[in-house]
Amino acid sequence: MSQPFGGPEQVTFLIGGLGAGKTELALNLSLWNAAQLGPGKSHLLDLDIINPFFRVRRLRAALEAAGVVLVTPDPRVQNGDLPALPARVWAAFEQPGHPIVCDVGGGELGLRPLARLTGLAGRRPVQVLCVINPYRPGCQTVEQVVAAMRRYSELSALTITHLVANPHLAAETTPEVFEAGLARLRAVADQVHLPLAFAMMSDALAVAYGDRLVPAATARAGGFATLDGLPVFVIRRFWEDPWHLGCKSDDVPPCGPTGA
Repeated sequence: MSQPFGGPEQVTFLIGGLGAGKTELALNLSLWNAAQLGPGKSHLLDLDIINPFFRVRRLRAALEAAGVVLVTPDPRVQNGDLPALPARVWAAFEQPGHPIVCDVGGGELGLRPLARLTGLAGRRPVQVLCVINPYRPGCQTVEQVVAAMRRYSELSALTITHLVANPHLAAETTPEVFEAGLARLRAVADQVHLPLAFAMMSDALAVAYGDRLVPAATARAGGFATLDGLPVFVIRRFWEDPWHLGCKSDDVPPCGPTGA
């Protein structure tokens, strides 16, 4: 799997635990898709409706400037903590000819409303990517990850189709840290008999890998490369620190798919 979308009708659900990296991936995938298909062809559904922390709606201006169509709750309740899906979500599934990325936040509680979407999503090709950071609490052993994946599927009523590896310790991530976490997630993939779709890697870490990422020309934020045969999605981390959002709403150019 060298790219995360199977075509213009693809629906991609991103599920996982709190802080796994789902929103970072949703942002980068949507920007990547807009760069591939053009403005207005990439839809990002902000389904982060429980336990508000880092929500893609905070970057609305930058995303829309890059050609992403962002669907969020009504502005009057968008900062609420309500288990209700915005009405525009239903309309997005009815519009043909564009891929949809669904950002599901709030940990396990945030997965429950997804059961309402399974019927609509079933009309399109669907992939469910389970994003795992093996350094997060509760996901540090193979057994913990497998148990967590079962809970995610039960709560969301979605069947996981692929794993996405996001092994990092923020600014403390080194190639050794990345590869140790990746090895753990390869073991998970083998145990649950699911493909490891790709690994996420920050653009800063990609620099440290140098020529090991092939082709080197795509080893920048918003591009796909390979590392020892595994597809790697080089991303920009918008959420750099717990107190600092890495892209201001009026800081449009760096938020594009080639931002550094």
